[in-house]
Amino acid sequence: MEYLTVLTATGASKIATAIANQTAIKLTKIVIGDGDGVEVMPNASQTALVKQVFEADLTDLSVDANNSNYMVAEGYVPSTEGDFWAREVGILDEDGDLICVGNLPETYKPVQVANVIK
Repeated sequence: MEYLTVLTATGASKIATAIANQTAIKLTKIVIGDGDGVEVMPNASQTALVKQVFEADLTDLSVDANNSNYMVAEGYVPSTEGDFWAREVGILDEDGDLICVGNLPETYKPVQVANVIK
């Protein structure tokens, strides 16, 4: 399986409009999906993940240090969230539109249970 992230058609259109109008797109959320139980290949025509299981605010957004054409988006999944498989990921803008979508190596996210010692 090849792992990659693609700009969605909506994302490409919004970027073109932002460039033409000299405005910015505000990226706000990271979403994780389980692919409805199967590995997925991202597609530019997607408007949503196959099956979203988690959403969080972005905690950091920066230009990649090695390639100025790449952005690095980070989000935080708390230890109390989980019991799902991560197979897909996306970034949403302030309007809730899917700007880019990618696939991930199948990764299980457990819920951490606190041990209480008495």
